[in-house]
Amino acid sequence: MRTRIYYPFIQFIALLTTVSCENELPFSVKDNPPKLVMNALINADSLTNVLYLNFTGRGYATHAEKATVEVRVNGQLSESLRPLPPQAEGDMQCRFNISGKFSPGDVVRIDALTDDGQYHAWAEVTVPQRPNEITDIDTVTVPLTQYYYTQNYLRYKINIKDRPNENNFYRLIMDKQMTVKDYNNEIGEYVTQTTHRYHFISREDVVLTDSLPTAMTKIMACSTL
Repeated sequence: MRTRIYYPFIQFIALLTTVSCENELPFSVKDNPPKLVMNALINADSLTNVLYLNFTGRGYATHAEKATVEVRVNGQLSESLRPLPPQAEGDMQCRFNISGKFSPGDVVRIDALTDDGQYHAWAEVTVPQRPNEITDIDTVTVPLTQYYYTQNYLRYKINIKDRPNENNFYRLIMDKQMTVKDYNNEIGEYVTQTTHRYHFISREDVVLTDSLPTAMTKIMACSTL
């Protein structure tokens, strides 16, 4: 098989505002019945958001099996969902595909209810506004030595202008893509495939290192070349 590597490149995908919800739950090791837990990281622009349902346990979480998830936008029911089929044999993780699209300012409420009526979990949040603007992105190649081996990395310095008088949270996605074109002898033509890697080093992130940014929020990240 003949292989041609077209080009590796790193693409900055998106910087999105998200919101954080915190609920304190009473905990007792001796008497702590299972609780239904929802877990999801939802992108407002995506039509393929996945929500997970589990039960808490003493040593490990267990999977919910029979449940319904209801999604309401501004008080109106938009979706009523049942679990997706298991992705692989032995993988019983309870997943729900949320296909609705949300707009800034929408009040979104998600309810999860088990079929036996014993458990009910819910969350409600207002979809945040987009950040005002990304003012600049600066990249530089830096050598990093780990385990006696030195490798070149791309370091990103990103300045964004935050929305005033708001507590905002940002999600940074780094996507390293490699496009490979292989000749397929069976069909007699070239086939293009693209692989993705999302790993990056965040130890120089000023937010995660207790720095005190001023009016400009600065985000730094490194990714392999």
